[in-house]
Amino acid sequence: MQRVAQVVGGMTLGEIFAFAIEREIEAQQFYKDALDIIRDMGARTMLGDLKQQEIQHEKMLREARTTGKVETIGRPRGLNDLGLADLLPEIVIGPHSTPQEILMAAIKREAFSVALYAAAETAVDNLTAQKLFAHLRIEEGQHKAILENLYDEHILIHN
Repeated sequence: MQRVAQVVGGMTLGEIFAFAIEREIEAQQFYKDALDIIRDMGARTMLGDLKQQEIQHEKMLREARTTGKVETIGRPRGLNDLGLADLLPEIVIGPHSTPQEILMAAIKREAFSVALYAAAETAVDNLTAQKLFAHLRIEEGQHKAILENLYDEHILIHN
């Protein structure tokens, strides 16, 4: 994830916004693809909620880029980061992916988002942008924690 900090550190604020928006759109597509594969209703609900939150993140980034104003929604949920992202391999999901593989890929994606927003937060001087990136870093960290806890409860316990 150090590479993320190097890349983002060389970007302008506008480029960081564009890159972050692109990543949020990719996240939305990832969760849409996962919804096409997963049949378990509980998992579908969770993935649908995460997709909606990624849509909200995209809107927040676009609004901040256009108006210079930041509007944050929600509060941290108080879940623990289990650190599983550092232990899991990179996974590409496809039509035959298992729930375990989808969770693994989602955890890795959210970990990247945390690193992206942490790097963006320190790379810019604009206080409004720093506030937004800090908020998104925390939210993406919560997504990661939700997924890691789900993985811990449903996958690790059976292996």
